[in-house]
Amino acid sequence: MEPKDLKPYTIIDYLHGKVADYTVSENVIEAVLADRGCMPSTPFEDVDEKLKHLCYADLLKYVYLQPGLTKSYSQTNGTWSHKEGATQLSLEDKKLIFNEMRKQYVLGEEPQSVPVLKPSISLEAHGMRIMRRGPRYLF
Repeated sequence: MEPKDLKPYTIIDYLHGKVADYTVSENVIEAVLADRGCMPSTPFEDVDEKLKHLCYADLLKYVYLQPGLTKSYSQTNGTWSHKEGATQLSLEDKKLIFNEMRKQYVLGEEPQSVPVLKPSISLEAHGMRIMRRGPRYLF
């Protein structure tokens, strides 16, 4: 028998835990869940496995597409102060995040959602045709 004051483990708790090392606000997590048609208060056990993978992949995409460096700020008021430090994601970190995101989208059976790293437009040069002029005369 469960104690009445024990909070159930929800999908938003799960996603907070999965991206705890990154700066992701609760509003972003709620937006990802809303985009996927899931309520934040849904118990973790009631969520489909594919949906768990897709929500986690969406959060990783959010982290991946953020700038690599975020600045810090601090607030003070008398004896009260609050500081948040800068974070920096290296290229190696971004590669690891991208690979994990791709894996999660494949597990969620939605590989088309992985962002394209290379541009899809290709240009091909065929040289330049130079029009030749007749002889130049200096007057």
